[in-house]
Amino acid sequence: MTERLIIAYILIAVIVIGGGFAIHMARRNSVSQQRRREEHAYWQRERQAKAARDNAEECGPN
Repeated sequence: MTERLIIAYILIAVIVIGGGFAIHMARRNSVSQQRRREEHAYWQRERQAKAARDNAEECGPN
């Protein structure tokens, strides 16, 4: 009986720790995805601004 109780406690501890680790990794992954989206948007704005500047230089002052 005592052995089964110890095994049950160990299994519960493993499940709780594993679940906490899974939640930690999911949050970490969502943060890095958000950072990638922000960087992508930043570089997209930079490319658009450069294209607008290049276009303005080609057309010259009107």
